[in-house]
Amino acid sequence: MQDFHNQLQKYFEELLLFYGFNARKEFEVPSGRIDLAGFREDEDLSIGIEITRTSDALRDASKLTEYPFNLRFIVVDDLLKDKFIISTTRGEQIIVVYYQWFENELRRALNIPPSGDRFVPFDEWFVMFTKLIKSLESESGLSKFVEHLKTSGLDKYTEELRDTLTFIYTAGEVPSQYISVYCAPGMEYGDFGFIDSKILSILGGYNIISRYSRGNRELRKYYVHVSNLNLAKQVVMEKIKENEESLNDLIQKYGDKAFIIARGTKPTEGYLKLDVVPPPKELYQKPQTYEEITYSILYSKRVPVKIAERVCSNGPPIDLITRYCYFLTYSSLYDTAVKFFQELKSLNLAVKMPTYDSYGQYKWDEYRASEEVADCVLSRARYPNLDEFAVRFGVLAIIAWCSDKHPSVARSKFNELLRTFEIPLEKAEEELNKLNELGMTSKLIQEGETSPFIVLEPDAFKGYIKRELEKLLIT
Repeated sequence: MQDFHNQLQKYFEELLLFYGFNARKEFEVPSGRIDLAGFREDEDLSIGIEITRTSDALRDASKLTEYPFNLRFIVVDDLLKDKFIISTTRGEQIIVVYYQWFENELRRALNIPPSGDRFVPFDEWFVMFTKLIKSLESESGLSKFVEHLKTSGLDKYTEELRDTLTFIYTAGEVPSQYISVYCAPGMEYGDFGFIDSKILSILGGYNIISRYSRGNRELRKYYVHVSNLNLAKQVVMEKIKENEESLNDLIQKYGDKAFIIARGTKPTEGYLKLDVVPPPKELYQKPQTYEEITYSILYSKRVPVKIAERVCSNGPPIDLITRYCYFLTYSSLYDTAVKFFQELKSLNLAVKMPTYDSYGQYKWDEYRASEEVADCVLSRARYPNLDEFAVRFGVLAIIAWCSDKHPSVARSKFNELLRTFEIPLEKAEEELNKLNELGMTSKLIQEGETSPFIVLEPDAFKGYIKRELEKLLIT
């Protein structure tokens, strides 16, 4: 218990420093100490934070009022206590917030635009803070491996091993073999052909890759993934250096779009990922077969309104700019994104891989590029000013998502999404006022257990959302 409290205290101390505060742990007040205080002396701005797990929130709130902080927060580790506001007799407000949401609340309080730099999420920070670097994490790890290949008489495979290790690391996982009992007579064993069996044996023998399986008794697929991540990262960085001039030319060629595509295809895992959507064809009215259902799901990734609703289903730590870039990448910039990944693939910096469901059935292909390539593109590409468009997109996406949900779900999700996207309530209120003037919805309903708004003309409403989203597309 105490360890987690201390970890959160250290994390929030570094987070406050990131946002320009002079952070002080165990800040003294008349009745004792509070966990953290932060001061921006140039702006006369201060913040007090108490981290509580089992202690009395009201007692913590009382301590926070003993110093004239501009902002006061009680951070909890129970999501059910999130977004509870304590008001004092003097009219002061203390926000009770779940620890993974604290940065979002702070950014809203500081009026930081969606494109503003963010601190790392707690889980990522914890890994970086606690992980000890050992053995092949040193810069000499790759050279030691190459030298050992020579002494083992395997040096003729050096380049193929590097290419394969880059391939597996970039892909995240690679299907290597399958076992099927559907085939007659008996079982059938097979290789997917992505990796030469000798190379697989060498990498496995050096404990650089690991193997695991997925599927059921009838069909199991075996996958390999990199277990020695540091060695793979060194190999990938060498690949980037070898192709640095070509990569820079590629980034310059695509300009702002390189940034949008890289940001829009970088999920929380860190690497770039783009689903390969077939050319449009007539959608199945009532999909029946597995192929028809899969295609209907896949093609919905290209429909602007569906994309906007989908980004509302993703929780933190994906920020609004990333969600807007995702929207652009899968709609108006999709063909450009495919060409961008194809050119990365020609430099051996991206791969195209099949994906499978939990039963081992093929779904669709996707392009992938490593986290190192993603960081390289994002750090070198031009950063377009997307704030105004992103906020407008966020408002429309939230309203579209909440329009057909159960009132209690719509109400809670509406408030949650505004906070996630760091959008002021007034922006959503302005949009609903406009829709109300057009006779399509009610105005914003601020109180009660009802939906935040009521749709009066569903068809006209859907047409409006579609048209307004299309205005935000970039070609």
